[in-house]
Amino acid sequence: MEEREIEGLLKEIFNEVVGVDVSTISMDSDLREDIGLDSFSIAEILVLVQDRLGIDISPEDLFNIRSFKDAVDLVSRILNNKICRG
Repeated sequence: MEEREIEGLLKEIFNEVVGVDVSTISMDSDLREDIGLDSFSIAEILVLVQDRLGIDISPEDLFNIRSFKDAVDLVSRILNNKICRG
């Protein structure tokens, strides 16, 4: 899955969970300050991502996500590791 596809999926899920206008989300958007997410909505978003992509996101990784780019990079890294392991 390409980065642009991951961005689109995450924006769709963000909209679904918190109703954010996806046109306002940039790679530099802070999840809490710019988008208005709290810990519960971030966890809900990541559960949906896990379910839709069949990946596992660790709680430790959850704490390192600050920006939209962090979320995209995390999902991309996990997907790439999954592909490499076959």
